[in-house]
Amino acid sequence: MKTKKFFSYIILLFVALTLELLLLTAVSSFPNTLIQENVLVSAEYLCEKAPFFHMSSKDSASRIDRYADAILLNIAWSVDASSPLLSAVSSAYYHDEYANENTNLLYAVTNDAAPTYEYMRYWHGSLVLIRPLLILFSIKEIYILCAITLLVFVSIAAYSIYRNYDKAVFWCFIVSACICSIWYVPFSLEYMPTFLIAFASVPVTTTLLKKCPEKRGYLFFILGSLTAYTDFLTTETITCLLPLILILLSEHNKNSKPFNLCLKSGGIWFLGYCGTWISKWLLYSALTGKNGIADALTQTAYRTGGEVVPGGLVTQIFGALVRNLKCLFPFSLLKDSVGMVTVVLLLILIGMVFYLIKKQKNMPSVVFALWLIGCIPYVRYVILSNHSFIHYFFTYRAQFSSVFCLLLIFWLGTDTEFLKKEWKKIRKRK
Repeated sequence: MKTKKFFSYIILLFVALTLELLLLTAVSSFPNTLIQENVLVSAEYLCEKAPFFHMSSKDSASRIDRYADAILLNIAWSVDASSPLLSAVSSAYYHDEYANENTNLLYAVTNDAAPTYEYMRYWHGSLVLIRPLLILFSIKEIYILCAITLLVFVSIAAYSIYRNYDKAVFWCFIVSACICSIWYVPFSLEYMPTFLIAFASVPVTTTLLKKCPEKRGYLFFILGSLTAYTDFLTTETITCLLPLILILLSEHNKNSKPFNLCLKSGGIWFLGYCGTWISKWLLYSALTGKNGIADALTQTAYRTGGEVVPGGLVTQIFGALVRNLKCLFPFSLLKDSVGMVTVVLLLILIGMVFYLIKKQKNMPSVVFALWLIGCIPYVRYVILSNHSFIHYFFTYRAQFSSVFCLLLIFWLGTDTEFLKKEWKKIRKRK
């Protein structure tokens, strides 16, 4: 990366951090009296069910996380409007380790309990929208807004793909969303940000490729920064991989080097992601005088190397991979091993059929890059095996990119001319 270009990213990071901090400070500046009624209604609603539950008892992919939602609302409620900047970086809330987070939220709002825990290692940027929404809506109504918003974003993304790519790409996108049970996403605030960012990036990416493709590095940097700002470490990779897949598809007929494109774009996204995340720790340490970096690094070490499975780290890694895979459709609907074995055998059969009809020569160079991209979520599961094992019920949706890549590989690798010839032969026999 050229020196001038590198400094442009540093400036962009500074601008992004300034805006992100100002927005959090701004929404922390109005009094809690404006949101008190809706926070109370929301706390009572969240207490009606356990922090974790399945929307469908027959579908393991339908597990909803209201634990994190209760924390988000607790942070929103615990803001000190007289010290909005400090509240923005501290992310403090009332926490009793012997109670569930939904009951902690209810206790905090009914007793005006002082914050007891600082959740500073995340930006919690979604509060920029959640806190103002709580002036008008309860959490139940916000879930409805989330469903409408996600539907709009998915529709815009799908339409953009339909207009700018082969129709097969459109169907690969739709099927990938279905396999990852996208319809459960709006019912937990924690699940929403990465999908909204990823789907919003689709029309932006297609427009950028037409008008100023040389600026795509800035897009990946901003996407990385927004992801670190809003995400709870859920499905962060899709905000990088989805636009990257579309760029690869747009350029696979050109004399480009797909591997270099993946490396460069992914590196820029990672720079924006890590730069924004680490900056939160530094800001907290500078403004409070506490060592926020040590706490964040301790949690990072736990999420990577902390063992939660008696069998050891290898067993944990294997378990994390299996748990995440089992949440994909149709595995999520299967309760017995016979059904799972049947599906696996069917997939193997499909793979064998594909091998017979795939292009034997002139395979697009983009196929290797798609294989690489498709493996990244699984590399993430291995590196963060602790987190991926415990939180498989939402991390599994990161495989949206993997499924999308696999379907595209089948499409790009299929010898359509061979299939057309065989189809003509079959029709002539009739």
